Amino acid sequence: TLTVAHFDVDAPIAERQATIACRCDRCTWEEDVQPLPSARRHAKNWWDEPDVVSRLRPLAHQAMQQARGHDALRLWHAILRHAPLDGDALHGVAGAHLEAGQVAEAFKACADGARKAPEHKLMVAQATRDASYYPSSTAPLPDQMQPLENRTNGAVITCDARHINGSVEKANQSKAFVTKVPVVDDDQCAWVIREAEAHAAARGGWSTERHYGAPATDVPVHDCPSILRWYNGLLRDHIVPLLQANFGGGSVSFVCRDACVARYNASMGQRHLNVHTDDSSHSAIVALNGRGDFSGGGTYFCGIGQSILAPKGHALVFEGGKIRHGGDPVLSGVRYIIPAIFFTLGPPLHSLVPHDTRSQPLAKKARTESSRETGEVADGLDAVK
Repeated sequence: TLTVAHFDVDAPIAERQATIACRCDRCTWEEDVQPLPSARRHAKNWWDEPDVVSRLRPLAHQAMQQARGHDALRLWHAILRHAPLDGDALHGVAGAHLEAGQVAEAFKACADGARKAPEHKLMVAQATRDASYYPSSTAPLPDQMQPLENRTNGAVITCDARHINGSVEKANQSKAFVTKVPVVDDDQCAWVIREAEAHAAARGGWSTERHYGAPATDVPVHDCPSILRWYNGLLRDHIVPLLQANFGGGSVSFVCRDACVARYNASMGQRHLNVHTDDSSHSAIVALNGRGDFSGGGTYFCGIGQSILAPKGHALVFEGGKIRHGGDPVLSGVRYIIPAIFFTLGPPLHSLVPHDTRSQPLAKKARTESSRETGEVADGLDAVK
């Protein structure tokens, strides 16, 4: 006998069971963790028996794909009860914490997992990145950062604010901020470009496969010690205070999880970046060169149908996990930028601390579309009143 029923697989267990009484692994698991009034309880559940990891693992992956972070976390921990050193499960715990918006717990789980399963290359690589960037207590810092002469005050550089629609439906309003003065001077910009080009040449070329959703041509900042030390100073003295002033409201701190020197070349290689949302909460882009070196380019925002191009040395910050954006094509020359992604933590911090329950929810995974192939560049948008 074959019974066929149609229902939404993303619906809660109560809605699914109202359509059909199912005894599959997922339904019996969810009945136990979210018992229905009529659910049959068993003295011993199937996931408590030996040799069930192969049944639990696809359920955990499905929960991650459907953004059910809390359920995925329970499933990964169920696997770890049977296989405490399972690298995929340890990595999954970190990812589930992030999906559930528990950012500090995710960083801690990733570091713990890398120590327990050093053979898991992806987790070790991410833990290494997490430890590399300010405000991690292990992040290398410069001896000192010379303040820019045209910095407007001792705390935060002032910005021009622009309205950016946060969704295709133009419902959720957000803002992008461009600094009114540089955060990096001309000599530093030129030095970073030289360091990145030299690093890429020594490694056999620029990386092109680090990002699945929106692949960029880049040099990871954490792979280049000289740039990393300098950039951590920039994070500490300029970028993180800039994010806190414009998005934090005094109660939120920002943690950098990845940064790179990206290159867009009109004549060869990559000249644009697909439209996407970042797998993070906020983004910061520092422009390393300007209009005399290239034409076209800029960060394209779907909600306004225009690009914003930060001048050389200036920074652009926005909610990259919320706003669909991409890189407009460079039509001539070569453009260099430093894009970085950030997560938010509840209280201000001097170094990463675990068990923060006020972390912000993670945006949905990166989504890509065809890039807007145009050379038009927005000269600027009306400032928010």
